[in-house]
Formats: sequence, structure tokens, C-alpha cells
Amino acid sequence: MKILLNIIATNKYLSFLDVICPSIENYFFPESEVTVLVHTNLDLPDLSEYSRVKFHKNQIVHEPWPFTTLKRFEYFLSSKDSLLEHDYCFYVDVDSIFIAVS
Repeated sequence: MKILLNIIATNKYLSFLDVICPSIENYFFPESEVTVLVHTNLDLPDLSEYSRVKFHKNQIVHEPWPFTTLKRFEYFLSSKDSLLEHDYCFYVDVDSIFIAVS
């Protein structure tokens, strides 16, 4: 299965990648091919330590709250070709984490 995870991370919210990325690597569809599409106005940090997950950037313009969140489907649609290459697409807030469930 090819899974795509959409995350919006503009300005200071890009720092939340430090928390969510390890949880994606360890717990998000661990048996599948996972791509994270980061919708951001900034350059992505070095994410090469995450070997299981591919990261791609969709360049967007930062706007004041609530416009960035209100326009999320516009951002997704601007990446339609990438979305269509995957079996399943998800969206989570960048300040989320994935955990193991027993």
C-alpha cells in the first residue's frame, strides 16, 4: 500500500516536525510505503534520518490564522497528482503524534 500523509507546517509550526516525524517513522502504517507531504512556506530541515518515510514539500504562502487551516483543501488540491499516486491519503495537524497500541 502507498500511503500519503498531508501536514501543514508554516513558520514556527515547522519545528513540530521534530516531534511528529519519529512517530511517523515508528508507528504510522509501519508495513507500508509512506510519503509525507509537508505544505509549508519554508525550506524543509534535513529529514534524511528517517529512512522508511519519504518527504516532499508543497510550497504555500503563510497566511494569518485561520486562513492557513481554512485553505487546507486548496493546498491538497494543488498537489492532486501526488495524491492520486497513493492508495490512501490522510491529514493530521503537525502537532500530533502517533503512538503504539497494544
